[in-house]
Amino acid sequence: MTYLQINWINSGAWKQQVILDGSAYYIECFYNETKNFWSMNLYDSENTLIIAGFKLVPNYNLLLRHTDEGLPQGNLYCFADNDETPTYETFVKNEARLIYESIQ
Repeated sequence: MTYLQINWINSGAWKQQVILDGSAYYIECFYNETKNFWSMNLYDSENTLIIAGFKLVPNYNLLLRHTDEGLPQGNLYCFADNDETPTYETFVKNEARLIYESIQ
């Protein structure tokens, strides 16, 4: 297995292309200021939405409950230094990371 740390963009909303298990995907993250948590959308290489609005929670495979055939084969985790749901400041201070665990 190999691990890839997804580059976190210092903004309340962002979207970027990533290569996961050899295939292109788009990750879009946005911060909910009212509820104080991050959510994420995942798109395929054609920019078609695969998963919408799932909350970034620590130490849990974020793809586990999703069954779409277009999903990457590996696991996607959010790790926070304090093991709590990451806030805006947590990522800004580099105290949380989004990590992809490849099956290859």
